[in-house]
Amino acid sequence: MKKLKNILILMLTFVTGICLAQTGITINADAKLSISGDAIIKIADCDFTNNSFENQFGGTFIFTGTSNQQIGGTSESEFSILEIDNSNGVSLGNNVIINNELILSQGVVNIQDNDLTLSENSDVSGTFSSGNMISADGLGYFIREISTAGTYFFPIGDLTSGADYSPVELDFTSGTFNNASVSVNLSNNKHPDNPSTTDYLNRYWILSSSGISGFSCDMTFEYVSGDIVGNEANIRGAIRKNEGWKNLGQASSNQFSGIYWALGEVTGVNSEYVEIKDLNNNNPEVFYYNGTIFINNLSDVKIKNIEIYNAIGQLVSVESVKNEGHDEISFSNTKGYYLLKINTNKSYFVKQILVN
Repeated sequence: MKKLKNILILMLTFVTGICLAQTGITINADAKLSISGDAIIKIADCDFTNNSFENQFGGTFIFTGTSNQQIGGTSESEFSILEIDNSNGVSLGNNVIINNELILSQGVVNIQDNDLTLSENSDVSGTFSSGNMISADGLGYFIREISTAGTYFFPIGDLTSGADYSPVELDFTSGTFNNASVSVNLSNNKHPDNPSTTDYLNRYWILSSSGISGFSCDMTFEYVSGDIVGNEANIRGAIRKNEGWKNLGQASSNQFSGIYWALGEVTGVNSEYVEIKDLNNNNPEVFYYNGTIFINNLSDVKIKNIEIYNAIGQLVSVESVKNEGHDEISFSNTKGYYLLKINTNKSYFVKQILVN
């Protein structure tokens, strides 16, 4: 099989097993494409179809057409370096993995219902805007694999009604990472569980993580003016947890940010519906979700222990807390309501939880 070197314009047949036609480039199911690390492959005015699961493409692939191009096929494509230099954009017809760098020179990458993954050592670069971003408003996710605390940027937006750029930045200041990843997509609609009738955002982001525990994350979200319904001054960024909306900060100048220790669904909510931590007593935030009691404590208040009582007042257990800022206690007892008496070095306070 011939090895590709230097710069090749993919408008000619140059490797056995690759079928080229005026309408596209197809790698057959039994073909294997081997490309050296310093090769630069420009793909102009045609689609790229990968039907061979064996391929991991080295070199730099540059999509530089004058109309929308597609990366698809029956197999996902795994690139070393992928550059988008097409003002009409590139659409994904299957999952794509980037092992070194995704370069957004110009054009929108529309992932549609597929996943676009940046592996652990890869990054995304470019001058991001509504015409130069990743559209993630379908069922697919933009995924970043991470191995350590740090800042990770997601230059995402949507093409729902025109192109809107609404990126997310996640700054993990602590945590344990084990084969970890973060997945993000969004919707240019009001969140279905947003109770606001006035003053909210017609946009929400869906964030999830895998392999990360005990973390603190400073999150920043940007939105466009067309997302604002009502008065922005009455909107707070909020993350949905335990059937409520937790505060992520005041919305202002088309963005909001806040520190939290879990990922989830995020939007802008009328401030009257957002749980805001009582700054007078400075109590830690405690809530229950899916078999775990979460404790978020960034203050000087220290928790001595947590007494858990059932609905008839019987003491079920006493749990110790490490006071590491973000603690988790496993609790999957019999279904029903429980009271948590949180004893601190200053006083105590009580929270009710529902195990269902």
